[in-house]
Amino acid sequence: MKKGTIFVVEDEVIIADDIKSYLQKFGYKVPLIATSGEEALKRVRDVRPDLVLMDIVLRGEMDGIETAERIRSEFDIPIVYLTAFADDETLERAKITEPFGYIIKPFEERDLYTTIEMALYKHKMERKLKESEAKFRRIVETAQEGIWVLDTEDRTTYVNKRMAEMLGYREDEMIGRKLVDFLIEKEHSRVPRGFEPLMSGSREVLDFKFHRRDGSFLWGMLSTTPIQDSDGRVIGFLGMITDVTERKRATAAIQESHERLLTILESLDAIVYVADMETHEVLFANNYAQKVFGDVAGKVCWDTFRKGQDGPSKSCTNDKLLTADGKPAGVCTWEFQNTVTGKWFDIRARAIPWVDGRMVRLEIATDITARRRMEEELIKSQKLESIGILAGGIAHDFNNVLTGIMGNISLVLLDRDLSEKTQKRLSEAEKSCIRAKDLTQRLLTFARGGAPVKKISSVSSLLKDAASFALTGTTAKSEFSLPGEYCYAEIDEGQMRQVIHNIIINAVESMPQGGTVKVACQKIKLNAEDGIPLQAGDYAKISIQDAGTGISPEHLPKIFDPYFTTKEKRAGMGLATAYSIIKNHGGYITAESKPGKGTTIFIYLPIVMMEPAPLKVEDVKFPFSSGRVLIMDDEEIIRNVVGEMLMHLGYEVGFAEDGAEAIRLYREAMAASRPFHAVIMDLTIPGGMGGKEAIAKLREIDSHVKAIVSSGYSNDPVMANFKEYGFVGVVTKPYKMKDMNETLRRVLAQSNS
Repeated sequence: MKKGTIFVVEDEVIIADDIKSYLQKFGYKVPLIATSGEEALKRVRDVRPDLVLMDIVLRGEMDGIETAERIRSEFDIPIVYLTAFADDETLERAKITEPFGYIIKPFEERDLYTTIEMALYKHKMERKLKESEAKFRRIVETAQEGIWVLDTEDRTTYVNKRMAEMLGYREDEMIGRKLVDFLIEKEHSRVPRGFEPLMSGSREVLDFKFHRRDGSFLWGMLSTTPIQDSDGRVIGFLGMITDVTERKRATAAIQESHERLLTILESLDAIVYVADMETHEVLFANNYAQKVFGDVAGKVCWDTFRKGQDGPSKSCTNDKLLTADGKPAGVCTWEFQNTVTGKWFDIRARAIPWVDGRMVRLEIATDITARRRMEEELIKSQKLESIGILAGGIAHDFNNVLTGIMGNISLVLLDRDLSEKTQKRLSEAEKSCIRAKDLTQRLLTFARGGAPVKKISSVSSLLKDAASFALTGTTAKSEFSLPGEYCYAEIDEGQMRQVIHNIIINAVESMPQGGTVKVACQKIKLNAEDGIPLQAGDYAKISIQDAGTGISPEHLPKIFDPYFTTKEKRAGMGLATAYSIIKNHGGYITAESKPGKGTTIFIYLPIVMMEPAPLKVEDVKFPFSSGRVLIMDDEEIIRNVVGEMLMHLGYEVGFAEDGAEAIRLYREAMAASRPFHAVIMDLTIPGGMGGKEAIAKLREIDSHVKAIVSSGYSNDPVMANFKEYGFVGVVTKPYKMKDMNETLRRVLAQSNS
């Protein structure tokens, strides 16, 4: 492993030479030694070391502590002090410079090495933490929604730039002020009531009317979440505010439009009825109202439009429709979910003079169920879009971690001296990593979607593993009927596991008392007369059958439609996602069901007449006399573990941290007549040139370059269509040594064909 560069500042030449010898012995680079603070400041600009060993007592006008403070503030280089003085006054002065360690003279070699290593590691971790904080601050600062953080006293502790711009302030002008300072006066009393449920840990979504600095108003939808400490105590509130001013104005415009259209009765697709304001008897109901509620004329309104009531409801507005002198007071409007139909209605009521001169109640109720759902879906989609960006980043980083874990497990399993028990546990750990990979694949599908990244896999093995996993912890059991001979298809295993999981979960939910889910697979040959909308050929016919409640004939044709569901609090995307995935695999999915008899889902997948070649450990050798592979990845742990894999397989390995370095090494290798036979390139390099850009430049150098793209972003278009971008192979993180070796062998075989 590459050691760092150490800059020694010591005015005792003999001690300095001894330290230099020790450091070089440990593998560090010591480019020079400074004997004074002035010299150290002058030379550090040129050397830019990884760490400075600083004697506290130096010749000249500047001592080591003053010199260290200048170096730390100007260059952010970690300092470790060398001193023969350990008195309290000296140590207190030194603490101000935030050193990364102290070494008391005289010292042992081991103490010197340990202190330096710990200092380098601590500085590296602090730098990563700063980078992480900066990344997430950028996300918050560039968010399109306003973000507002309050303490438990309702005082502002943070707002992002967008929030301040929405109200016309600078961020610093809002800090310390209360939320009510920015609300119109009528909204003040709602703040304590609105935040009370948050103290118990719940979440709230509230609409508030804010006043801007310029005197105008803004309607904001405030989605608030409590901030809790490690003991679960609420210590503040995090709010995301969406500007819904235009939506509010649009709603107001709709209300005005409704008032102008009150006289249009029978032509309206709305419930219109008139009732006596004293007896509540329904005097008139339009055709639409009778279509929904039946013949209602002559009945009291609560018997017709309410369920389980024996008098006027609390929401009755009769007392608000007339002024004190009996004149019409205007229109009352509200939204209400009817207890008979379950639908949401936008209701408008007003008093009008009836034909006999008495004042009666006119009410128009418009079905807004679809609009309510659309508004909810719009809000949900905006939140999911923001979460999706975060999910994609988390999945990518997690796949990098899994690559290191799975790679090391693969290497350990090569040890012939392992006990059978240890081998079994390592194999189980490897399977768990693969399942974790599937979870990250779901995150990526959630974040980006995209075409499948296919490889030849066993359909039977995938069905058994995915179904068993989905049924874990449920009241249902499984029954498998799988082909005796192996059945292979070219599929994206992660996406297919998601399909099986969605279908199994639906099956389990249809059998609340438990039952058996039957999973079967058989090879079939489809012809045009079979009536399946697929090309003739060989297919795997998969069936997943439950003994649940079944699906009604009117609902069955809609089950693969997006957002269609018969379940409460479900998005209705499971089977729609399954349909899309199967279609992208060149297959077909359909269903058969009878109410009370259960449901069977059928999946047809094209099969291949070949199977992946088994890879045994003793067979893992480079098939040619020699082979050089260049690994490009920004993660050191991945470079190390992949390099060790390939060296074990017989390859000579080179390493690059980004595309620019990979291009340089590749060009130098060609010039030295020692070219690389293959290049494995990470797709995404934060802050540097990634694989997509680098492959284009490599092909300019060598049009026959054999490049394999690798990434934790498995749904990136480059991964699905790698050949279009100039790559000849693809391997998705995380992967086992077997996967990497098979890909390399196929790529290198192409180079020799």
